[in-house]
Order: sequence, then C-alpha cells, then structure tokens
Amino acid sequence: MIGAGPAGLAASLRLADRGFETTLVDASSTARRAIGETVSSRIAPTLAELGLARSFEQLGQRPLRLICSAWGRAELAERDGLFDVDGHAAHLDRPVFDAWLRQAAISAGVAFFRQTTVRSLRRRDITDRAGRWAATLSAAGAHREHTFDLVVHAGGRQSSISRRLDGRRSLRWDRLVGVAQHADALPEPVWRMYVEAIDEGWVYFTPYAQRSAVVVWMTDADLLGGGRTLRQSFTRALEKTQHVQRLFRDVSSELHVFDARSALSLEPVGDGYVMVGDAAASVDPLSSQGIETALAGGLRAADAIVSAFRGDTQPLAQYARSVHRDFEGYLALRQGYYLLERRFADSAFWRRRHRAAQPLERSRATP
Repeated sequence: MIGAGPAGLAASLRLADRGFETTLVDASSTARRAIGETVSSRIAPTLAELGLARSFEQLGQRPLRLICSAWGRAELAERDGLFDVDGHAAHLDRPVFDAWLRQAAISAGVAFFRQTTVRSLRRRDITDRAGRWAATLSAAGAHREHTFDLVVHAGGRQSSISRRLDGRRSLRWDRLVGVAQHADALPEPVWRMYVEAIDEGWVYFTPYAQRSAVVVWMTDADLLGGGRTLRQSFTRALEKTQHVQRLFRDVSSELHVFDARSALSLEPVGDGYVMVGDAAASVDPLSSQGIETALAGGLRAADAIVSAFRGDTQPLAQYARSVHRDFEGYLALRQGYYLLERRFADSAFWRRRHRAAQPLERSRATP
C-alpha cells in the first residue's frame, strides 16, 4: 500500500482485518501540516463498516453548526449543519484524524513504514502471482528490497508511482489549485464554515480547533501571479471577499499551495495493481466529497481485492467501472454548483466552469 491518506488507510485496515499481510509505505512526515476540513454525515456509514464509528465520536470533533455561503449573491446564506438524516457534519482536525486512522490500521496489524519512499518498483519475471513486484524502499539513507503480491496505489494526484504502474494514463479536467494559510490565534472560536465566490475563484474559511482555522483560495494555476508574488495574489484575493476577510486578518504565516485538479485514471485496475483515492479519481473540494469518498473507495477496493485473491476477479472489474461511473456523476454535480454563480461569468475561472465539462490534454508523467 503506497500512501497513508484516508483511502490507503481504510483499504489497509480492511485488508489486515481480513487476514492479509499488509505493508503501508508513506513518504510524508507526520510534522507536515494538513489542511483543516469539514466532513459531512455521509462519513458515518463507512466508519461504522470499518468498526470505527464509536472511536470517531470519542475524538471530540466539533459539530459543524452553520455553513455560510456567498455564492450567486453577495449576501450570506446560512444552512444549519446539525440537521441531517445521518447526523451532524463536523469540523475535522486533519492531523488528529489522520493520526487516529493510522493508529487504527497499525492496531489491525498493518506494517507502517513512515517517511519511506519507493525508490524503485518493478515487475518480477515470474508467472505466479506471489511476489510479482520487487520494490526498493528507502528511509533515512538506507535501502531495503521487498517483494509484494499486489501494489495498491493510494499516493495521490502527483505520484510517480502512477507512471510506473500504468504509464500515467489519466485525464484531467481543470488546473485547480488551493493556496492555504493557517491562523492559530483567532480572537475567539468561530465554529462556522464560510464559502465565498470572487472573480478569480472562491475562498473558504473553516476552523479545525478551538482558536485555529485555515483560509484557502481556490483558483486555477495559470491565474496565479500576473506579475504579483504569491503573497500579493493571496492578499488581493482575500481583500475581494466581503465576509471571510473580517474573520481572517493574519497574513504573516506561511502559504501552502496544493494540487486540487479534477482527474481520472483511465485504468484504476491493472495487472497486479489497484488505484484508490486521488490516485484513481480526484475531485474539486467544492463537492465536499474528498474524505468520505476516499474512505468508501478504499473500503470497496479492499473488498474487491479480497475476492480476487479468492479467485473471483469480477468485483475488481466492478470497482474500476464504479470509479468511472462515480466520476461522471461528480462532474455533473460540479458543473451544477458552479452554474449557481453567475456574477463573474466573464472571468476566465468561471467561463471555464460554465462550459460543458471536457477533459484537458492527457496528463503527463510530470505535471
């Protein structure tokens, strides 16, 4: 298992629970700061299926009481986040959530290699499924050779692993990136999420701890800059908001740029590999589908893998079709959301999203 995001951890936990010897390799550092997020109540059934529902409640994630949006109009519209058939949505402290999910996987028997990279990955020249992959894992300057029967790629959007598995046969639909900044000393807690459209994208504000929050500007990569520094562009975007800028005035901390493109692997299942999470299909944060979809997809892929090792490969084929089918549904939902905002129809960012969804050129090995 390559990658310790929600999809990879859910799949690892499930496979270990089913008696599979599972190794999880993650290159990231636990010191890396994750973006604060919210999760909808759709996460509850998947956590229950993983046996983690009660443990999740004990994390003490704060309920998402209000979602405030200036979308399609300048005035704020408020939606109560507490009333839902599956229970309330929640503000998510991602570092806490990720550490909790990692510990659950380790407790289930997953061998976890932290801050470890896949230096090389190649198919072995054998006819049997057992040990068909040879991988060199590197950590702290040391290299060790391992063999695996199956590779599950959960390494996200920009991983060289994709190229080694399927030649990076994928399509992307936009150039979306996020520019994020944290604040750790808010004057008072703000347990609300804010989403606000501007001419060059949209801005969201979400708390994730008592006096901590993150503000993120979503825009297209080619719209960043325009002769300005990243800091100048971010500050300018924040100043265009009417509501978010009143909540977030600290512009001194470090900015973090992350990839948020909508993309789809053309072959999420292949000879000796399975892709899950963003490696299989990545979605716009506006859809609020990221973590829930990743967990459910990791679980679905793991169950299909179990069936394949028992001789039934049909569930893997069904999983691959479901990745494509779900992505088609997501694209329709995504366009519907963006069509609700018409005030900036002449700007490049909004023109692109008001057109019928069409893929850009096929993704290359290095973005």
